[in-house]
Amino acid sequence: MRQSWTKFKNWVMSFTYQERRNKQLEIFRTKIEHYSSMDKDELNFEYFNCKAEYEHKKNILTLVIITIAVSLIMNIWEKLFSFLNMAIKYDNYMNDSQDTFVVCLMIALVIGLTLVVVIVIILSAIFNDIKQLKKEIELIEYVKAEEENEN
Repeated sequence: MRQSWTKFKNWVMSFTYQERRNKQLEIFRTKIEHYSSMDKDELNFEYFNCKAEYEHKKNILTLVIITIAVSLIMNIWEKLFSFLNMAIKYDNYMNDSQDTFVVCLMIALVIGLTLVVVIVIILSAIFNDIKQLKKEIELIEYVKAEEENEN
């Protein structure tokens, strides 16, 4: 019982700021140790790879944002609403119940919400990758500066 209580307490404490900070500090120290143990060429190789990947991710982010902006400017949503309008006219012409309209509305809502969720997930993943790469670049630059100060 005591052991499970300790595990539960440790699990709850893992969500506190202090515990997260301690974990991040430990990761930071291990990364500094890892980069410090590399020779100069290997460190430069890591730096250039991180820098290239960072720039690539920034370009992808720019492309995604431009694509979203163009789709908004070209009024892609108008096509979705014209589909709904056509469904309403068809529904009125056929003199059916409102089942067709409800189905078309549900399809439009599912498509719209799916697009929004996918875009948000893609953007958040790209932002997170860029943030992590920027941290790596700054860390490598710090290690390089420390090594130059030692010499």
